[in-house]
Amino acid sequence: MPTDKEKNCYPPSEDKSCEQTLSVCCNKNETQFHYIEPKNEYCCYEISMKRLRVIFNKEKPEAKAELIIAGYANEYSAIFPSLGCWFQVHQKWGWVNINKPIGEFRVKKGSTRVVQLNADIIEAGTMLEGNFEIGSDQKPHFMEIGCGTGISQEILKVEAHKVKNIVASDIRCSIEIEFVAYEKDCCNC
Repeated sequence: MPTDKEKNCYPPSEDKSCEQTLSVCCNKNETQFHYIEPKNEYCCYEISMKRLRVIFNKEKPEAKAELIIAGYANEYSAIFPSLGCWFQVHQKWGWVNINKPIGEFRVKKGSTRVVQLNADIIEAGTMLEGNFEIGSDQKPHFMEIGCGTGISQEILKVEAHKVKNIVASDIRCSIEIEFVAYEKDCCNC
């Protein structure tokens, strides 16, 4: 009598549709077979940096923060807007949407997955200062995702300091970044 796992072992298929996910290889009588897990045993999430806001900017009140932001979710990362480009945002603007995807994660139904989130920023200095401010979130942040839990979110606070003077009391710019996990189709996960 074959086990439940052996019932789902089939020769490799040319069909790469979303209906089945290749997971574990079986070897039966020196012939390679593939264990196929039904699609509905998993759900998938995309984690993105959704929006940000400036909490504090030490420049003049009318000055905009010019930022490059890096967001991390476990082994994935994303940069907004991109390397070599700066994003301008003002404290008075409140939350500003950036919607930058970071990575996709699969979760087996009935279980949860914990994803570590981190962020770094580079803030452009003025012409007179001649250097940049850099910063990273100061404590680990974790997001728990699970099938059917809907949208998960976590807000990370990042403070930037002058490169040559990294002193906790010399915060030049402080921002908050909202990370969001959306449930999505598992075809590309």
